[in-house]
Amino acid sequence: MRLNIIVNNLIFFSILLGFASGETIFFTKLDSADWTLIENQDRITNDIWITRKHNQSIFNIAQENGYSGSNGSPIGTLWANNKSSDAALNDYVSFVQMHGSNPQSIINDTVSLFIPSSDQYFDIVFFSFSGGNSGGGFSYIREEVFPGHLSPGDIEGRWILPMFEGDPGNTMYEFLDGLRYTYYCTDDIDCDSTYWNSLDTSDALPAINPYTVDDSTLSINLHFGNTATYTMGFRCDGRVVDFFYDEDDNWGGLHYTMFRVGLDTSECEDQELGFPSFTNIPEKFKLNQNYPNPFNPVTNLSYDLLEDSFVSITIYDMLGNVINNLLNTNQSSGVKSIQWNATNSQGQQVSAGVYLYSVEVGDFRHTKKMVLLK
Repeated sequence: MRLNIIVNNLIFFSILLGFASGETIFFTKLDSADWTLIENQDRITNDIWITRKHNQSIFNIAQENGYSGSNGSPIGTLWANNKSSDAALNDYVSFVQMHGSNPQSIINDTVSLFIPSSDQYFDIVFFSFSGGNSGGGFSYIREEVFPGHLSPGDIEGRWILPMFEGDPGNTMYEFLDGLRYTYYCTDDIDCDSTYWNSLDTSDALPAINPYTVDDSTLSINLHFGNTATYTMGFRCDGRVVDFFYDEDDNWGGLHYTMFRVGLDTSECEDQELGFPSFTNIPEKFKLNQNYPNPFNPVTNLSYDLLEDSFVSITIYDMLGNVINNLLNTNQSSGVKSIQWNATNSQGQQVSAGVYLYSVEVGDFRHTKKMVLLK
């Protein structure tokens, strides 16, 4: 059995490092490993291949033959000693400048990698970095994030919420001066940009929601003491915005996408456009993040059952292969937990890396990531 997983910045998301994120990669180069081999290079883009010789610092073997302090190795990269969501644009420097010639000082901390040529940001946590002439080993986990360095002006304006590909959308949200207005279009009206642009705030529904933007976090006051919190990521020159529910909500992993009024989606053909999927809303349970995470060799998986249910818990690798079936049984409602000791279904220890744990309750499935260290 395989779990069909699309790990990209539109369909499968998690918030492993506290930000809207995409594909997660665990990379290791062992001491004395041949840096010219593909398996010892983290090939992030077509021209950014990170590796390290038996000493000195990391470099980009796609553009240079070895580490060069004067060239700012790795060439084509900029680094900040902070999470991408917290780093200002002027914080980015070379890798060695970032850690102050002491790479061990950033072990287990989150730093940011920026690749200007592709306009990509990554949150990276180094787990090891061998010193001196001990072989040039290093390891880290990296996850693409979408900070956007946002301000309230980025979200201001009129946005259409389509429910599926090809849907023109019958709901428009307008973000204006700290207030979100909601407009609907009935089936007997041509819901095009001409119609939407003909409306003003007097045509909005009575429920008007105050909102605030803090960097990339959007908080909307839904009244009655409820606040919806999302992480935002902009694409297509700011004309497409993805919203991701806060990890503390029961909707972890769910997202939706909105388009600015009047956008011709063919203008964004180089970016696969995503549409919301509400089929995985966990109405019957809540899946918590495993603890500890990262872990070695045992971690706890906990979840809340709102009613008596048949529960299935499965561990997958990042290719969707089943590693272990931990549970297949009926359970009563309540707070539940189970341990995984980093073994496969044959009782053999698995290698370090990123794994998925998926809990199915009835017709609903919720999946999260976890990191095994060795």
